[in-house]
Amino acid sequence: MERPTVEGDSPDVSRVGTGLWSLDRALSFQGDTGMPLRSIYELYGRPGYGKSSLAYYLVGRVKPTGKVVVADLEANLDKTFLGNAVGQSGFHGIIQTIDYSEIKDKKKHPRPHENMCQEAVDMLLEDDVNETVIDSIGAFTPIMEREGDIEEAFMGQRAKRIANLVRRSVAWLRVTDDPKLLIFVNHVHDLIGGPVKGHSTPGGNTLKYLANNRLWVLSGEHFDDGSFLAEIRVEKLKYGGTAPWRTSTFYVIPGLGVSPEMSAVFDCFEVGKAERPKGGRIKMGDKNFGYLKDLVEAAKEPEHNKARFKPFFDALSETP
Repeated sequence: MERPTVEGDSPDVSRVGTGLWSLDRALSFQGDTGMPLRSIYELYGRPGYGKSSLAYYLVGRVKPTGKVVVADLEANLDKTFLGNAVGQSGFHGIIQTIDYSEIKDKKKHPRPHENMCQEAVDMLLEDDVNETVIDSIGAFTPIMEREGDIEEAFMGQRAKRIANLVRRSVAWLRVTDDPKLLIFVNHVHDLIGGPVKGHSTPGGNTLKYLANNRLWVLSGEHFDDGSFLAEIRVEKLKYGGTAPWRTSTFYVIPGLGVSPEMSAVFDCFEVGKAERPKGGRIKMGDKNFGYLKDLVEAAKEPEHNKARFKPFFDALSETP
């Protein structure tokens, strides 16, 4: 059937590989795999499921150099972990954190979250800035709430502020010369007392509507060393047709963040390219790769162990 011709301006949606095979496939559309750029992402889930680790990893995938910006609204960021988590993606540029305190009357005070978020988003306009992460919307506290009495009601103030921030970001992300990303990390709250059981995310509906991609991060298998497997469910994929709820997994190592090497190992398990006998050695064909804990130790120094993981990446690249 002959299709119509579409004329006029439209967003240039390029993609970049995430280095995570199953996530690239989950975000694919019509043969194009990888993460859509010039986009707003919302990563949401419960505490401890790897949301921040995934966000820090993804921001390093757009370009290996340049600058990424992180606004830590929770004020508990460990800079060593941040460097490790972003560095796992192959990024070796500058990570700029937004100051969360300011000096007033010779005393240190917390900065308003509105100011921190606006500064983080404005920095995306700079040529050398590739991506911005705001972590997290659930911790966002409006100035009115922070400075008001605890008994006062401030319903809707956070949603209004987030809505303004998102709307201001959408337009120029579409037309910027350089492909960039804006990632919001968010929490999940259970719905209580209503007729329908389920969950909601803070920040109002504007972020849900205007985010190009919404990824729900869920808990997976946990291991004795503290590492764990997490699951991603793609709730919304603006540039991916009509196939929501595609799934993928990623592996998190404590202190390092997302491990593309261990993620590849588990992707091979999932598609039948490698065997994982319970408590036994991992095998791929006739080749023995040792126990799972041996591979995890090797993944902590990926630059020195590329050859050990190459068969897993090769097997996935040959998988249709």
